[in-house]
Amino acid sequence: MLKPFRELLIMVEVGAITRDGLERTAELERTIARIKEVNQLKVNFVSNISHELRTPLTQIRGYVLLMNEGLLGDLNSQQAGAIATDSAATDRLETLIEDLIRFTVAARGELVVDAQPFSLSDLAWSVITRHGS
Repeated sequence: MLKPFRELLIMVEVGAITRDGLERTAELERTIARIKEVNQLKVNFVSNISHELRTPLTQIRGYVLLMNEGLLGDLNSQQAGAIATDSAATDRLETLIEDLIRFTVAARGELVVDAQPFSLSDLAWSVITRHGS
């Protein structure tokens, strides 16, 4: 007599568990979709900012180069020092912008890696000389 009742209870419990699992799966799928959407917005934002920064930086770099080469008039030693500092700063900013652009390419899955052997000591020396340590 109790066996059909137990089987019915088991079926109800399995149904509830299945329904709960399906609801949780749907909730997780919505959350994952939202995370992907937010990530894409972030990548697009970084990409747009990077390209927007590149345009004025190119103009600044051009004028710094013209002044550094004396094409806009002679500079005194203090001005030449300031221009040299500006030139180094624009180089650093350009590197950061290029890094941001590479980040967006990688985040979109468009980064192509061409793995090749390299000299670790040459790389270390390059980093040391680039950053003036």
